[in-house]
Amino acid sequence: MIRVLLWALLVFFPGALGFANPALHEEDLSGGHIFRLQSFSDVLKEDRLETEALPGVLEFHLLREDRGILTPVSAVEFRASSGSFSGAFTTDRDGVISIPAACAASDKLSLEASFKNAHFSIENPSGSRAYRLLYQGPCEGRVRWIVKSDSEAGQILGVWQVAERARRRLEAEVGLAFWKKRIPFVFPSDGDYYSWGKVNITRGDFWDVVGHELGHAIYDQAGIGGSQGGQHKIDQCYTGTLAFSEGWASFFSAWVSVPLDDADARFEFMVPRRAPLRFESIPADVCAGQTNEWRVTGFLWDLMDLHADPEVSEAPFGALWQALTGSRVPDSKAAARRLVSSRVMSPGELESIWQQNFLTTLE
Repeated sequence: MIRVLLWALLVFFPGALGFANPALHEEDLSGGHIFRLQSFSDVLKEDRLETEALPGVLEFHLLREDRGILTPVSAVEFRASSGSFSGAFTTDRDGVISIPAACAASDKLSLEASFKNAHFSIENPSGSRAYRLLYQGPCEGRVRWIVKSDSEAGQILGVWQVAERARRRLEAEVGLAFWKKRIPFVFPSDGDYYSWGKVNITRGDFWDVVGHELGHAIYDQAGIGGSQGGQHKIDQCYTGTLAFSEGWASFFSAWVSVPLDDADARFEFMVPRRAPLRFESIPADVCAGQTNEWRVTGFLWDLMDLHADPEVSEAPFGALWQALTGSRVPDSKAAARRLVSSRVMSPGELESIWQQNFLTTLE
């Protein structure tokens, strides 16, 4: 009963316990605060299963269909067992595990995976356990286990794809020493937000929203900047701290999923009333200055992207990260000063990019 009362206070009266719950203030991101607490099965089911003969080996493909294209789901660890045989196998970049036949072709081989690793997990709304995939079939042959992007299993695998892509890119460019705690994704949740160390998601196929909320978790663990709750509309101004936090989260989502040379870099699902949300070129009606998150995203993106518009800065993500990690800067101005002091770029170059995005001078 006490837990229920505390939950009600946090959701409906966020100031009642002396602090703001960030869960309340992401309505603009996905077009409205959505209560969607229906239960999904803990065990994922395929939407389509394709099999063909392949003597002497079991080749299992884990695939998610997105816009008619089959995309691989990598880094999922399966436990394979049949009779006296057992072993661990992880899907590669092509979403494939290959297991030499360890039993007779007429026997069955069981594969089980849990969507959980040292860095993140995808859990049901109760948070009690991670989703699982179970498959049982012949010991040899080629199996293509396929889901649609917007089915229940497809959305869970969509979250996994974004999270794994982010983990892989971070590992390559900055290392993972900062990533001290596993990040649980709760799906489907009552809204899209990051709170109490957990990422809450309503739609696993909305890649840009998933990346944004993951960005908040990474920002928190890496100590990039300060955090602040409050209402925020993406085209309005509020505070420098809130704008930098939200703008960095969107910038992170872009870095994870948008090509750096995209001349029309944009988000597809984020903020439906303004979608597609372009950040390579920000509309003139967006509030000017560093207290607007959309402009923060554009500023950070222009520091790094490979498209001249007309800026030509191509600072590596790793350089931006090294300048900001652990700093907990309060706003974009403080971040800009650290970029200059860290010699990521010259004061003149930074000033030009600042004015292009914020329509104001840095000083």
